[in-house]
Amino acid sequence: MTHDYEGAKAFYGGVFGYSYDEIGDDSFTYSTGKRAGGDEVVAGLGVMGSEVPVGMPPQWTTYFNVADTDATVARAVELGATIQSQPFDSPFGRMAVIQGPQGELFSVMQSPPPST
Repeated sequence: MTHDYEGAKAFYGGVFGYSYDEIGDDSFTYSTGKRAGGDEVVAGLGVMGSEVPVGMPPQWTTYFNVADTDATVARAVELGATIQSQPFDSPFGRMAVIQGPQGELFSVMQSPPPST
């Protein structure tokens, strides 16, 4: 997430050779990044919204693809994590934000089933 969307796309495209697909809409600006010549999405880039405090620097969030978001969240809590955002459904899958016992933040995402 960044305040300089086009600059970030240019930078990461130059460093990693990403091509981008715009997937946002009128409510948010976001694109997915693919490696040069590939079809697999390996990154995402978006604009920090108005809910982000002024002066917060750009940041990456690590997403782990999981088979079952709710089960993963329950297991993480058993192991000492706290939940920063309860599981929720999005057009991109079921997600949650977790804080590990050392203070690290990450997200888990259960991809939606493939379209038939």
